[in-house]
Amino acid sequence: MKYRLLLLLIAGWISTPCVAQDDKAPPLPPELAARLGRLLEQDWKEHPEWAKMAAVILQDKPMGHGRGWYTGSKSRYGWTWLIETFPEETGDGSIDRDEIPQLADADFTRLDRNGDDELNIYDFDWSNGNPMMSQYSPTDRVFDQLDLDLNGRLSRKEMMQFFDETADGFDFLTMEDLRRGLDLRVPPRTGGRRRNSPDQRWLFMSRLLNGELGSLTPGPKLGDEAPELNLPLVMQFEDRSKLELTDEFVELKQFRNKKPVVLIFGSFT
Repeated sequence: MKYRLLLLLIAGWISTPCVAQDDKAPPLPPELAARLGRLLEQDWKEHPEWAKMAAVILQDKPMGHGRGWYTGSKSRYGWTWLIETFPEETGDGSIDRDEIPQLADADFTRLDRNGDDELNIYDFDWSNGNPMMSQYSPTDRVFDQLDLDLNGRLSRKEMMQFFDETADGFDFLTMEDLRRGLDLRVPPRTGGRRRNSPDQRWLFMSRLLNGELGSLTPGPKLGDEAPELNLPLVMQFEDRSKLELTDEFVELKQFRNKKPVVLIFGSFT
């Protein structure tokens, strides 16, 4: 509670006109912000998910790669489920491509994250303790340089912006252009990630605390009953040009215990 009040106080400080108009100094010196972030991680036992995200922002750590709430999803159907369902096939700690005929070849390829033609516990582990996650690969570094708004997704606009800036007026890229544009010579210890300016750091913090960068309220845990939803029905125009909200609402309870329902959400879920 004490840290939540402190962060809300900082949020109020951020939103004051005198701070917003002062481009010379952030509302809290970077070294003090980093110290507060370390306190959140070390002193606040069993801190909620949003506090993990706040600690990442305050310490100016790169988002993603298991930090904050950018962690792996949870599923009932992981390696433990495979062991219980196929004890003989998983007895040696791995599954070869032909050991479970029910698993389609395309599905096996998708699950085989490191492409070694076998499935094991590491293919289903998205924690930082997994060697696959702890290695900051060249692909990660390329992604981080192209993801300009740091939202964990590469848009067509971001890709085209990189192409236009790197091609220098031409409609193609040479190998040397690509080397120059990506600049993979950045030391691995920085992760290739550019540091956020103080203004960006406080922008992320204000978005976190006002609900734009995810919710401060935890969602249901794996196995919990889905919360009740009452959502307006969306209709699509015949020419598929746009969507329109209707006056009709759909309640989740209409389908409980009647038929399976798949809920598809947006970015922060």
